[in-house]
Amino acid sequence: VMARLEYLTEVKDITSRVMCDPYIKGLMEKEKEYSYSLMLHGISVAMYAGAMAIHFNKQDEMVIPLESVIRGALIHDIGKVEVNKQILEKKGRLTAEEYEYIKLHADLGYRHICENVGPIEKDIVLLHHEKLNGSGYPTGSECIPFYVQIVTVADMYDALISKRTYKRMYSHAEAMDILKQEVVNGNIDHEILCGLELVINNGYDQKMK
Repeated sequence: VMARLEYLTEVKDITSRVMCDPYIKGLMEKEKEYSYSLMLHGISVAMYAGAMAIHFNKQDEMVIPLESVIRGALIHDIGKVEVNKQILEKKGRLTAEEYEYIKLHADLGYRHICENVGPIEKDIVLLHHEKLNGSGYPTGSECIPFYVQIVTVADMYDALISKRTYKRMYSHAEAMDILKQEVVNGNIDHEILCGLELVINNGYDQKMK
């Protein structure tokens, strides 16, 4: 239990410090002005991703750059501030054209930040919608860095359990069932989903609020 509390403290401390960085703070202010929920989503994703990164660093002796992952997660959706809000928050099904338009946010975000952050943050902003079977966007790559995959799963989970204008809020159990199907479909990694479930079961989601 003590180790878990230390992990949580580390994630909170790093996230708080990163959010005070003038550049990151400025981007988050843009998100807040565009949509308060967009900014909160970034914080939640950063906390989940940070907790998972610590887990994998401790358990599997990986070297996942924790602070860079948190920085990238906080601003992973920054490109959405350049997307028409009426389309982004449209109630009901998007047309094919509208969906293609919204998909531009990954590349828009990358262009927005590419001169001011490191390569890990750039990867997260550009690639967080890629899938392991190549069905994602914007590149359709199957070679996705592990740290990006962590943010992807955190992003998907938080989006599922959050209420949106176009969808209801799913329960934790429902969200996990959906994500397990994503594993079956070859979109996300089973090990990472297990890592997410572990940190949630250890109470990270309650202590983050």
